Amino acid sequence: MKTVWIYTFCAFLIFNISCNDKKQTPIDTPIATTQDSAPTNSPEPQNPGIAYVVDAPSGLNYRDAPDGKVLGNFANETTIQVVENTGILHQVNENGVTIAGEWLAVNHQNQKVYVFSAYTYKKPTIPEMPIYSAVPFSKESEYYRGNINVSETYFIKKDKNKSILTADNMVNDDFYFLTTAQRQEFLKVTNISDNDKAYIYDLETNQLHTYAISDLDIFAVPNPYSDSFTNRDEFSFEFCFDLNEKFTGSYDNFVYIGKENPFEVGGIKIMDWKEINNNQMPRKVRAGFNKNINSAQYYEGKSFVYTENKQTYYIQNLHSMDYLDQRLMIVWDPEANEILQQKVFTSNEGRSLRPFRAEEQMDWESNQYTGKLFKDKPDILYGFYAHSFGCAEIMFLDRKQTPIEVLCDNRH
Repeated sequence: MKTVWIYTFCAFLIFNISCNDKKQTPIDTPIATTQDSAPTNSPEPQNPGIAYVVDAPSGLNYRDAPDGKVLGNFANETTIQVVENTGILHQVNENGVTIAGEWLAVNHQNQKVYVFSAYTYKKPTIPEMPIYSAVPFSKESEYYRGNINVSETYFIKKDKNKSILTADNMVNDDFYFLTTAQRQEFLKVTNISDNDKAYIYDLETNQLHTYAISDLDIFAVPNPYSDSFTNRDEFSFEFCFDLNEKFTGSYDNFVYIGKENPFEVGGIKIMDWKEINNNQMPRKVRAGFNKNINSAQYYEGKSFVYTENKQTYYIQNLHSMDYLDQRLMIVWDPEANEILQQKVFTSNEGRSLRPFRAEEQMDWESNQYTGKLFKDKPDILYGFYAHSFGCAEIMFLDRKQTPIEVLCDNRH
């Protein structure tokens, strides 16, 4: 059963490039924290990381481990490079207000240190290999054209004092195809060429769809959160490559626009989870889960297992007040009798945990994926979150590989 969560014309996720609200000096007094599942003696970071900015007037402490010893302080507005979202939760009380977040691993002088995420915001940047997602054509709505939303790239790169759309476009048009001149200017700003191709990889079918950019028109539509007609400016619009009826695949897809296809065709597996009892887990796996469970805050739910090649994936659901709040995952190598990877999937106000096909009494179900997506990168993990706002991330089994955030239009 397929479920459509997306209701905007041009995007299925909502992108917000604005910063977090300014906060006061962080208070390092925890209210509740999930126990550290990351090694304190981590290897040196092997990736450049994702740019974040410190948002604390008196600076932000960095530590040797999540909630560990303070090593120093990053000044306010310092750009830091986040190499890992640990999923280890933390809360502080600031002037009677509870502030929640997680511990982020940061590359500082080629060493991994840890900061509290609530006092940072993600710096709007375009990665070296931008990944988008396509909205497939839907026959259920006359307005639902298949498209690729590239608004985020355009608004990050454009000159704020210039506009491709005319004043008449912004006031009178609810759906507008760019003219030839406007199109060429848009391609120039986004560094996309008519010689490029759009490579769409459908995870559900393991198929690659390729379209020449020169064959795709570009249209603009008002963002659903934009103001009335009289108050519109260019930022009130979304910009999309028009696929119309060309792409009718699943919503679980990734798009790269460029000269060469980066995707490994046929390497993705849908994770077929099986429910198990806790006593069916290897002792080391069970101990790994117990280390991450704060019994005063959570109680255990169902457990699941999935096996692929020589790796076994174990999932433990954790509930808080009858609500599925976290999933703990351990990747186990039975031959080596060791844990290869640990991840914590946590719901928050912007995302929820997607249900498994193995779970009963669900109104809808969805896929989780693993395997080889990119030719030159480790195996991925994807499909564990459903986003109400914020952008999805492509996670990797290799902890040293920085997640790739999908570029989506997340204004709200």
